[in-house]
Amino acid sequence: MTTGLKQVRSVLPLSQIWPLLAAKLRGHYGYYGVRGNSRMIQKFGSVTIRAVYKWLNRRSQRKSFPWQTLHAYLTHYPLPRPRIGYWMYRPMPLWETSRRAGGGRSARPVL
Repeated sequence: MTTGLKQVRSVLPLSQIWPLLAAKLRGHYGYYGVRGNSRMIQKFGSVTIRAVYKWLNRRSQRKSFPWQTLHAYLTHYPLPRPRIGYWMYRPMPLWETSRRAGGGRSARPVL
């Protein structure tokens, strides 16, 4: 994420950077948004906001985008929120678990 922000920070205006950033976050959340990974995708969202703050402030020699301005911009143009999009491990019905608990039987599901 930081390499992409570093490449476009001085080339594109903020109005064009923000949709690109939102698309990258949506793609990341869609790919890694599986059950059991919610803490890490939330952390990725907060790390991304810190990286945006860092790289947007390196466009000039003064702080051109302080935290207050960034928070105001985020309230007006919010980034996608992390969410679980895919439940990889669905819960097993009780009748399947009792059948598999028998001694010496195969662990493969019965189709």
